[in-house]
Amino acid sequence: MYKFFKADLDALDFKIAELGRTIREAGRQMGSATEDGEREHDNPELEDAMRRFEMWSHHLRELNGIRSRATTINPNDVKADRVYVGCDVTFVDQNEDERTVTIGSYMPHDASLAISYNAPVAKLLMGLGVGDTREGVIAGKRVQFEVLSIKPTIHR
Repeated sequence: MYKFFKADLDALDFKIAELGRTIREAGRQMGSATEDGEREHDNPELEDAMRRFEMWSHHLRELNGIRSRATTINPNDVKADRVYVGCDVTFVDQNEDERTVTIGSYMPHDASLAISYNAPVAKLLMGLGVGDTREGVIAGKRVQFEVLSIKPTIHR
């Protein structure tokens, strides 16, 4: 299951609908490119439309697969005792650098400042409580995080 807040799920549904329209337009372009009887041979316009059609169709299948396994999270159900989706987490790393991140849905919408709970930083933080530490590797570098505070994200 993929966890989503309602706004993020609405954004995913919008992307799916937009992609469907884009694919239909690519299909029309493929039809137009073959009106003069030319098929694939020496028809760069058709080849380009077919390439885009296949690429977008593949992406649409991926998004529909995610959507079919999506579940909605109620922001009111988020607790702040452990790092979880819907929390603002302040932590310090091994260099004593302090950061705060918002752990968001599997695919936060474009306007969101949250990081996906599937992001490497979020994966290391998930499940930790205040004062807990965890080591791991991110982008080939060894890191250590200590959680300083956790609070539910304010959703508007």
